[in-house]
Amino acid sequence: MSGSTRRKPSVSTAYHEAGHAIAAARIGFTFDRVLLGYHAESQSLGGVWRTEWSGFPPWPKWMHAIVLMCGPFAEARYRKQSIGKIWLARSSESDARAFAQLGIKDDEVIAHRRNAGLLLQEQWSAVRRTASDLLAHGGLSFEDIEDRVIWPADRNAWRSKT
Repeated sequence: MSGSTRRKPSVSTAYHEAGHAIAAARIGFTFDRVLLGYHAESQSLGGVWRTEWSGFPPWPKWMHAIVLMCGPFAEARYRKQSIGKIWLARSSESDARAFAQLGIKDDEVIAHRRNAGLLLQEQWSAVRRTASDLLAHGGLSFEDIEDRVIWPADRNAWRSKT
């Protein structure tokens, strides 16, 4: 695809990336920014996270699992489609590959899926606002994302879960 014929990121893509970003900020991940844009490597549209490290950041597997799941889960909720259908779609290909690399046991997947669903339910209004702002501005800083998170009285509640 040439630069002039590339599509703009879709609303679904914005919800997908907003799900990842809000989940990451909510459970204590930090990152530089999330941008909606074209991935030359995968030749697809999606979020481009700018961080100070390469590969997997040094976070526990359960945190990675929840953040990886929340992107496709947010997209599925927005599109009113099953999580399974979105998880198997091209838009979630890199999430599914990264999740497989975590080596999480089958019995743990159920708990992580439940926690990702609960987090998205708690944060849905933040995800909607973030998706809208990503579409309007093309990207947001970590501070912008963190300002949208709905914080409970105990701000560290998710950070202590295992």
